[in-house]
Amino acid sequence: SIVSIEMIVSVRLLGVPAQPQADPVGSVSGLTLHPRTTIEVSMTQTVFKKIRIAEKHNRRLAIVEVAEHLLSREGLDAVTIRKVASAAGLSSGAMYMYFKNKEELLLCMLVQNLKVLKEDMAQCIDNHDPLEAIKKMGYHYRRYFSRFGRHISILSFSTRGSRKYGDLNPEMLDELEAALADLLDLVQGLLSSPPMGGSLKGIPPERAVPVLWALIQGLVQITSPPSRDEQAVFDFDQLIDDATRIIAR
Repeated sequence: SIVSIEMIVSVRLLGVPAQPQADPVGSVSGLTLHPRTTIEVSMTQTVFKKIRIAEKHNRRLAIVEVAEHLLSREGLDAVTIRKVASAAGLSSGAMYMYFKNKEELLLCMLVQNLKVLKEDMAQCIDNHDPLEAIKKMGYHYRRYFSRFGRHISILSFSTRGSRKYGDLNPEMLDELEAALADLLDLVQGLLSSPPMGGSLKGIPPERAVPVLWALIQGLVQITSPPSRDEQAVFDFDQLIDDATRIIAR
C-alpha cells in the first residue's frame, strides 16, 4: 500500500502516536493508525490548504505585533524588513514569505489597527447620548493616533491612484477598504440615530460622516505634540468638549 501525503500530514498534525503491529488491518507498512486518525486520512487537499492559509495568517499577525513594538520604541524608520525579521527571530528571506516589502507590512499593520479602532468605537454606540458617544469616539481615535496613526496615514494607502498600489497585495488592499468601510458605517449608524437628527441640521448622515471624521481627526492632530518630549499647544479635553457643544446647538 502507498501512504498518501494527506495520511502522513494528518498523523503529524494530530500528534497521534503510531505503533508498529503485526496485524495488517488498518496498517500501512507496519504503521497502525489510531482509530481517531482513520477519519482524518480522508481529508482533502483543500482542507490542508485552509490550514496552511490559517497558519500563514497567524504568523503574519505575530510579525505585525513585533513590528508594532519596534514602531512604538524606535519610530517608523525602525520598521524595516531586516530589523523586524531580526526582532522576530527570522531571516530576511523568511520575512519575504509573509510580506514582500515594507509597504505591505505597514498596510497589514494599518488594517489590524483599524479593526481594533472599530471594536473600540463600537462600544460607544450603545450610549443613549449620541453627543457623549461622539466624545468617546474622539478619545478612542486619539489613542489610535497616538499608538499608530501618527506614523502611518490611511490616505497613503486608500487612494487608488497611489504609486504604492502596484507593489501591494490586492487582497490586502481589499481588506483595508473593508476595514475602513466598517469603521465609517459605524459612525454613520451613530449619526442616523433619532437623537442626532436635530444636530445634523438636515444634512444626510452619509454626508455628515466625513465631516465628523475630519473634525475628530483634526482635533486629535492639533492637540498631539510632535514628539513625546514636547507639549501640545491645545488641550484635547477642552476642544472635544467645545466641539460637541457646537454640534448640539
